[in-house]
Amino acid sequence: MLDHIHLLLTAALVGFIWVVQLVVYPAFRLVDASNWSDYHRHHTRQISWIAMPLMLAELALSGYLCYQSFDRFHLTAFILIVLIWAVTFFAAVPIHGRLSAKKDLVLIRRLISVNAVRTALWSIKFILLFCALY
Repeated sequence: MLDHIHLLLTAALVGFIWVVQLVVYPAFRLVDASNWSDYHRHHTRQISWIAMPLMLAELALSGYLCYQSFDRFHLTAFILIVLIWAVTFFAAVPIHGRLSAKKDLVLIRRLISVNAVRTALWSIKFILLFCALY
């Protein structure tokens, strides 16, 4: 049962991250520089209400499952989450910090590239969980 909840959390995050990758971050380029600071502040505050509860729940559940049945499958899933968190907090968050000061198309491109890594990792994790369960 918990493995299925884990799969559902991962599926939600995969859908979320693909929307961010294909819609949200590319749309950053379209925001007028004069509105950038307000827009970016609003974006980061509001998106956190969606991303953080899901990410925390996924991390906690995956850690618990890994602890309960320490096997290659659960360990791999947990390692993928740790990698996602590392990319998020050591790459994406610092870029957002720099973008909060001003719109910078080079940084937006870098953010899209960094997010592609997270998108790939979450997609791989979803495929792994799905194949293992079904």
